[in-house]
Amino acid sequence: MKLFIALALIVSVSAVPLQELESEWIAFKNEFRGNSYFGGEGEESVRRQIFETNYAYITAHNAEADKGLHTFRLGVNQFADMTN
Repeated sequence: MKLFIALALIVSVSAVPLQELESEWIAFKNEFRGNSYFGGEGEESVRRQIFETNYAYITAHNAEADKGLHTFRLGVNQFADMTN
């Protein structure tokens, strides 16, 4: 089951346009983290990867919600660059 979820997220990440990911990442950093949050390029890279995975999950969930498969929608918040 975990493998299926991981594969679905990888496919979802690749389905989100890079320009959209970049603009959402910048908006997230500006709203929730500022420039002083990251300890360096290495940490920012890790946080960005987590954000991209979570953003793909949010996008996929909301697409399913639009089809009536869920009764709620998800959005980016202050935890979007963290794992669960």
